[in-house]
Formats: sequence, structure tokens, C-alpha cells
Amino acid sequence: MATTPAYGGFRSKCRTGPTDIERAMGGTVAIGIRDRLTVVYIEAARSWSKRIYPIEVDSNLSLACTEVGRAFLMSCRQSEREAQINQIQVKAPLEWHAHGTRLVENNFLCSLFN
Repeated sequence: MATTPAYGGFRSKCRTGPTDIERAMGGTVAIGIRDRLTVVYIEAARSWSKRIYPIEVDSNLSLACTEVGRAFLMSCRQSEREAQINQIQVKAPLEWHAHGTRLVENNFLCSLFN
């Protein structure tokens, strides 16, 4: 993916927050944008001492099996979250098999607080 000036400018504005959080917490912080049933990482700040799974900018990973993807789902309105979970079940059956129970449990817990 080529970096356009606007995209690069957006990323540079996003860089400060994750870096500050990463320094304070000593972990990895990532910002992603949803693209259908995946998340495209646009910025990542990581603690090199705890680097277990490298998150690279422009990585395209599943909503169902990533923390940032599940955080996105849990931030959606109930109807949108259920639609996204249904899409994962229909269009990504292997991911559904691996992560469906957790998605349903998280959906139920979120519905209690909406």
C-alpha cells in the first residue's frame, strides 16, 4: 500500500498517543481501521523487551482473532456488532470455529451495558 500525503499525515498525528501509552505501560499499542472483516494497522508502538508478536503497519488481520478487532466489535452498537459477528460466521467459518464462542460471550456482555 503506497502512503499518500494525506494518509501519512494522518499516521503522523496518530503516532504520539500510542507511543506515550506504550512508554507508560511497557506494552504494545496499535491503531487500526476496519476493512470488511479485517483490521488494517495504521500505527503501532511496541515495547521491544516484550515483543512476542510483531504488529507491522499495513498488516491486515482478522477482526475475530485480534484484540484490536474484538475491541472494535465491542465498541459497535448492538445491531452493528451482531451483523459483523454474523458476517464472520458466514464468510470466515474457520475463524468462527476458532473464535466464535468468545465473540458470542463478549457480545452478550456488551448487550448488558447498552
